[in-house]
Amino acid sequence: MDVFEFRETLIEEYERFSRSFTRIRATDIKDNVDEEYARGRFWHPPLIQLNPNFVPAGQVDQLVSEGLLTDECRNIFRAGKEKNGSLGVPMTLHKHQDDAIRIAQKRESYVLTTGTGSGK
Repeated sequence: MDVFEFRETLIEEYERFSRSFTRIRATDIKDNVDEEYARGRFWHPPLIQLNPNFVPAGQVDQLVSEGLLTDECRNIFRAGKEKNGSLGVPMTLHKHQDDAIRIAQKRESYVLTTGTGSGK
């Protein structure tokens, strides 16, 4: 599958769909709308990023100290925990995880995507 060809097909279908709701009779308005569609005003250009390595950020304990996570996160998010009670070591977050936590604290909408979709 050619993703660029797929994108063009998708845009063409969306344009047909979105134009099906109205019939513009005023020539000047129709010309303006046609021009905006032709310029691609209603969709962004493709963005492709390849980065197999996730950038490391701070540890969970740091976010707890900053008040961005609850104290219980200091106990839960640890690597190397054992049944004998060993707490292991604080987990290091990836930058996208750290960013998501900081953005979430603002109580604004956001979208987070990762290469694996797992967040870790």
